[in-house]
Amino acid sequence: MAHKETVQTSKFNKFVVFKYDDSIEFKVPFEHAKISDLVHDLLNEHFDNNNEIQEEILPLTEDKVKSSIFPKIIEYMVHYSNEPMNDFKTPIESFNISELVQEYYVNYLYGSSFDQITEENVRELRELIMASNFLGIQPLLKFTLVKMGILTEKNSEIILKAFPKRCEE
Repeated sequence: MAHKETVQTSKFNKFVVFKYDDSIEFKVPFEHAKISDLVHDLLNEHFDNNNEIQEEILPLTEDKVKSSIFPKIIEYMVHYSNEPMNDFKTPIESFNISELVQEYYVNYLYGSSFDQITEENVRELRELIMASNFLGIQPLLKFTLVKMGILTEKNSEIILKAFPKRCEE
């Protein structure tokens, strides 16, 4: 069963299609997707030098970026294009996420309460770290790593519950 998801907007005419095998694809305007170093490096010159190209396909595999997490990646790309996340220095001086980034980004990664995070949130956060690293989305990578680090400090029990076998090794 094929699955296609497109970020709908009429003002863009150049798109990146992230394609998994033959069945799942995500079509994202290049203007949003170019936050990814991978996309920018592969396609920026290609799009700039050829006005006839309107769409490029970028193959992905589940072992690099889970298709289930990709809508959340797209959400970040689109929002970041319209309101870039505040840059913050590391090491961080406060565990209060809302002192680092805007409210949207705080909520994007499960709010500021570390007691309310579920095991599923932790697994999704891990997938976001892996995906943002592979795609080269540096602001998202930095933010997800900081969030995981704070979570480890504030609520290590949830880490043990989310990854019980890995923590035992």
